[in-house]
Amino acid sequence: MGDFTHLAKGKAVMVDVSLKPQTARVAKSAACVDTGGVDLQKTLSKEAQRELATTIRISAICAAKKTSELIPLCHPLALENVECFVQFKNHLIVIECTAKTSGKTGVEMEAMLGAAIAALTAYDMIKSKCPGATIRHIGLKSKEGGKSGVWKNTTKVMSL
Repeated sequence: MGDFTHLAKGKAVMVDVSLKPQTARVAKSAACVDTGGVDLQKTLSKEAQRELATTIRISAICAAKKTSELIPLCHPLALENVECFVQFKNHLIVIECTAKTSGKTGVEMEAMLGAAIAALTAYDMIKSKCPGATIRHIGLKSKEGGKSGVWKNTTKVMSL
């Protein structure tokens, strides 16, 4: 394993990407909200499910755009696209967030922050009827672009 890029000689640093080439970059992340046993497909009307999913999606997009303001050493990126998909499965809300850019550094943190804030938004909106809800499995599913090319998370945890 190589060095931690954000820790140089024992100090936290912003990674210098000035000499890196610009490439197309994509990152996909996921998060899961366990409602604590409540099946939202049975509990909520179709209209309420759509409203919940829409609010979750918009929160992911807004969060991804604010990543460099919230994570101290992230570079500000010109995001070209952020998508969020929400699916209700039994007692789970499954969230996938994808971020895309053409740049000198990856969009993993934008995708992951989008998924994390989407999960928090879902929690906030369901907590009155699902007090035992938990957020779990926030993580990177895949990334592509740059020097390292394509990477896919093969752990069972990310197989939502």
